[in-house]
Amino acid sequence: MKLSDFDFPLPNSLIAQKPAKKRENSNLLIAGANNPLVIDKFHNIIDYLLPGDLMVFNDSKVIKAKLILNKSEKKVELYLNKQIIDNQWYGFAKPSKRLNPGDQFDFDGNKIIIMQKLGMGQVEVKFELLNLTVFEFLEKYGETPLPPYIKRKEFLSEDISRYQTVYSKNPGAVAAPTAGLHFSKDLLASIKAKKVDIVFITLHVGAGTFLPVKTDDIAQHKMHSEYYQIDKITADKINKAKKDNKRIIAVGTTSLRSLESSTIAGQIQATNVFDEAENGDFSNLALLNNPDFEVDALNEKGCSLLHYAIGHNNPSTGEHLIKYFHANPNIATVQSGRVPLHLAVDTQNINSVRMLLDCEADPNIQAKMGKNTPMHLAAAKHQHDSPASLEILKLLIEAGTKVSILNSASLLAVDCLDSKTFDELLPSFTKYIDTGNTVEEKQKRLGETISELIFATQYYSPEPAHPMTNLDKNMKTHEKYKVVFDKAREGDFSGLILLNHPDFEANALDGEGYSLLHYAVFHDYDNIGEYLISYRHVNPNIASINNGEVPLHTAVLAQNVDSVKMLLDCEADPNIQFNDSGNTALHLAGAIHWREDSDASLNILKLLIKSGAKISIHNNTGLLAIDGVDPDIFEELLPSFSEYINTGSTLEEKQERLIETIFELVFTARYNSPEPSTELTNCVKQQKAKELVEKLQEMYESEFAIELLVFLI
Repeated sequence: MKLSDFDFPLPNSLIAQKPAKKRENSNLLIAGANNPLVIDKFHNIIDYLLPGDLMVFNDSKVIKAKLILNKSEKKVELYLNKQIIDNQWYGFAKPSKRLNPGDQFDFDGNKIIIMQKLGMGQVEVKFELLNLTVFEFLEKYGETPLPPYIKRKEFLSEDISRYQTVYSKNPGAVAAPTAGLHFSKDLLASIKAKKVDIVFITLHVGAGTFLPVKTDDIAQHKMHSEYYQIDKITADKINKAKKDNKRIIAVGTTSLRSLESSTIAGQIQATNVFDEAENGDFSNLALLNNPDFEVDALNEKGCSLLHYAIGHNNPSTGEHLIKYFHANPNIATVQSGRVPLHLAVDTQNINSVRMLLDCEADPNIQAKMGKNTPMHLAAAKHQHDSPASLEILKLLIEAGTKVSILNSASLLAVDCLDSKTFDELLPSFTKYIDTGNTVEEKQKRLGETISELIFATQYYSPEPAHPMTNLDKNMKTHEKYKVVFDKAREGDFSGLILLNHPDFEANALDGEGYSLLHYAVFHDYDNIGEYLISYRHVNPNIASINNGEVPLHTAVLAQNVDSVKMLLDCEADPNIQFNDSGNTALHLAGAIHWREDSDASLNILKLLIKSGAKISIHNNTGLLAIDGVDPDIFEELLPSFSEYINTGSTLEEKQERLIETIFELVFTARYNSPEPSTELTNCVKQQKAKELVEKLQEMYESEFAIELLVFLI
């Protein structure tokens, strides 16, 4: 066949440059083998349809695939055609002779780079974008490509909607299936009302449709590929209609050639998106809007579409699957249990790793086989000098990966990292901490990080060593973890990583009779103390085996204000007494303030009183907690009593705290004498308390109650 066989004159007057006001008001030409041509209006197509007919529509949606490139004040039109990988595409340039490999075009900081020219106007381009996907970039900077027979220069705002079918659904085409442009929603409703069945297939029209045929011999013309999708339900409906001798009406040539291409032995075959994805072809993944398609489905090899996208280093497709089709970023393969992040790390695809972590993939999932986390794989790759491995390690750490997880060989992820690498990774731990959204989250992350690692399992040795290899597993608890306690005693809490070991008892005491919490507050590591209590469930009131000293005693004796506050916030009991002396934390704080009169000691006294410390408790020598406190200092402590009262969660609790506080003060009141006031103590002893309580209840909300506190002191 020759090109001239298809050549015929078409008057320009018959080529509409603007659409009709209503879609369905365009002309309709009815042609039949034995019938004369009939010219009608398109909305009358319903008169030519019969109940039981099956109409096949192409629901492809046109994207803004046309980009205007400016070079030396001259314009080049670029029509995108096909995605290659990630941000690289094939396209057609007009005129392509103005472009050279290496040319760069800027769009508000986003770049399009010409990678190579492929002949026949085809070029390969690369996008370097600022936090945009290619489709988002096109939506912002692209234009809807109109057919070359539309000669008008101006672009009409209505072109965006009118050069699109009303049933368009799946984005990806660079040209509209034009036969469908004339169907309105009302016309489609009328067709359905006539009992005509409607099904949809998808064929994305490529930019090749705009290219002229330049060979005289039609057989020599190179056709550019297009991609279609027919799901099984649609294929079954078409095959049944054919079997039942129903009319099958293909709307336009795109629907027709999809049906022709999918037919084997007279039957329409459904497309298999897995086969294409396995071979690295993701052109049809935008066709997954069919409600019957399960995006997390696994094929017979046990892999998902997301696995194939990551395996072929196509993070933009992976992101599209997750964000728009809600694919599970943590979906595991059937056999090995590997998630996409395992695959991205194993293939050292940094962009895929970053994308998955941004989409909240879990960095701590262990594969079914080998129990390796992505961090294990990244560390192993780094040991073999993989160039991308260090950057991937940093990304994983910044996303909260745990370096303390053991694989099936009882190896930590960091066992194959040297100390130099660890120095390079430390800023990533800091970044993970700092990216917490709130102060509380940052504190939690800090505690996790300290216990997870801080020099990990190195223990300051030149080579990494798994800590458990140096410990006798048959020893008693405090001996078994002697290395942890020895370090904690000196203020080094890098060994807290061992708390993840299932045999470790977080409330264990060492040979000195103290817990890790004692050592944490002694060295004023309040964040570590909070981590031990909140996340390792250490008892905040754990007592030393020697003298009953609890961590609050330790923190008060060390005058560590932050640790005192942390313990009280974690509901440590301020009224526990030493075994040997009977002193409470308030006894210790009062004695230290009498001796040192420091800001720290005064602040600790206030913190204890705010938390409900009782001033009426006698120690083993009969002394009260405030016997060592200068009476003049009580004026500074009064607001703390008031704060304790006012922080009751209910009115009843506030009232109870007020009465309790009054009696505390009554019992311990002094009139500048070393002994309690006879009058006041007799008031209590003679059981006149009930009368006093009733009076206090009556004046609870008056300022006189506070004045009474001052008077009693």
